[in-house]
Amino acid sequence: MLKIRAICTVRRIHLVLISIFVLSIAVSSVRLNILYFINIIKHNPSISGKQDIIFFEKHFSPVKSFLPPGSVVGYISDSYKSDNMDYFLTQFALNPLIISNKSNNEIFIGNFRSVNYRNICLNNGFEIIKDFGGGVILLRKKSQ
Repeated sequence: MLKIRAICTVRRIHLVLISIFVLSIAVSSVRLNILYFINIIKHNPSISGKQDIIFFEKHFSPVKSFLPPGSVVGYISDSYKSDNMDYFLTQFALNPLIISNKSNNEIFIGNFRSVNYRNICLNNGFEIIKDFGGGVILLRKKSQ
């Protein structure tokens, strides 16, 4: 009887040790994955959106200094993103300017990725007020 109890106790100890070992591997794996993702986010700011904001602020800084604060201007772009993120980032970068996505504005800020953005604007009833380069352009609707 004593021998059976000793065998059961050894098996229980063995199972407890195996359970502790497996649990420590699982905890260590989760910890390493969390540290890995934190490291990715720290060294790749585009994942957290910081890079987009910094890019748009630099991209539109000449426009911001060109127009008086509180000006209301329209927004036109050749971006095909369905989430309008470029529009919202432009609003953020140009604050305190008011960026409207309505077509009844007289002045528009163009945010283009296409190489032919100047021709696109001219062929669609706009005249160029100022080209800031990099696809950023200030436009006026041509009078009919």
